[in-house]
Amino acid sequence: MGSFGLYVGFYRRAFLDQLCDSAIDQHFRHAAVLGPNGKPYRDWIVAVAHNRIVVRGSDLPEHNYCPVCGALRYVTRGGIFLYPAPPENIDIFDAGGGPLVVTEKVVERILEYRWPKLAVTELGVAPRPLDGFGTLPLRRLPSNANTSE
Repeated sequence: MGSFGLYVGFYRRAFLDQLCDSAIDQHFRHAAVLGPNGKPYRDWIVAVAHNRIVVRGSDLPEHNYCPVCGALRYVTRGGIFLYPAPPENIDIFDAGGGPLVVTEKVVERILEYRWPKLAVTELGVAPRPLDGFGTLPLRRLPSNANTSE
């Protein structure tokens, strides 16, 4: 795993409006999607939730940290779970690259709208990290960072 990048979700604005119980700004950093003519598409936005969570797995998991910014990069092929349990006062999390992790309350709300291609997978919380990695910080200072400031 040597490549890194910023992965953002590409969403229909109406979906995020229905997903959020309040303004999109309270849950996401977002921006317009521009077409080839430089004008924004009205119905689409790119977004990253303010809160991040790592969806972990037990099938060939790997992780490392970006040597520049220190962000965690985690990949797995399956056997997905959460560890540790997410904070109870947050309803929407970014899982990296577009997938979202949301509470049951949010799932119940969004399922009422019957999005035809929406896939919902229930995630369990493991009592211990099944991937053998222990607790993983979302960010770690790069080894060449000046920590004296």
